[in-house]
Amino acid sequence: MKRHVSTFTAWDGKARRYTIHHYVERRDLGSKINPPTTTDNSHAFKTSDGREVRRIAKGSYIIVDSLGEVPVHSDSPDAF
Repeated sequence: MKRHVSTFTAWDGKARRYTIHHYVERRDLGSKINPPTTTDNSHAFKTSDGREVRRIAKGSYIIVDSLGEVPVHSDSPDAF
């Protein structure tokens, strides 16, 4: 199940502002034979208009756009 964790603001090189939503999907790593003892948290990021966002490092992201990739940065404490 995907859970919304935070929302933060990021900017590109032309000072355009983007709102980015951070989601975490928790998956159990067990099987029918081996009960789940560990979980994997998968992080996902999307802009407020639904575009995919790739995380490079804390505060550094790339928005995947149909015209190319837009590098953005954030100094928000909520940035992951």
